[in-house]
Amino acid sequence: MYQLSVGLKKQVIGALIRQKQEELYAMQGFQHQQLVAVSDQNQDSLQLVESPLEETMQSLELYTRSMDQLSREIALLQEIDPDVWHDQIRYGSLVKLQQVLLLVAVPATRHRIQQFDVYGVSLESPIYRALEGLLPSDRCYFGGIDYFIEDIL
Repeated sequence: MYQLSVGLKKQVIGALIRQKQEELYAMQGFQHQQLVAVSDQNQDSLQLVESPLEETMQSLELYTRSMDQLSREIALLQEIDPDVWHDQIRYGSLVKLQQVLLLVAVPATRHRIQQFDVYGVSLESPIYRALEGLLPSDRCYFGGIDYFIEDIL
């Protein structure tokens, strides 16, 4: 049985931070492009009764909310101390379930690190609620699947 290590936990946290930062940078770039386009459109549409500016500004507001959420998620990941060992599943835990690793902090799509598929799960997710407080060697039945908790770090 594979034992989790602090080094692996650092890799997982780093990968999820990079993923969130890349998403944030992409959104910032898109937002910048939209602002430039709005500026150009606004000059061209001063004669119109209804400007496309309003629709674009609403879109930018939604992007700003998403960017704020990503910034919060990055901060949450950065707060995790990889050297802290957890005896039960809680915020900041790295959990080994069969060939899958879960980092309990923020939602994140699949990464491949070493031989594992790695996912981030938030404290609000149904899978976390099912796993919360469980210990190594515990089992959890969720979504039609029987999960065996091999290790927690």
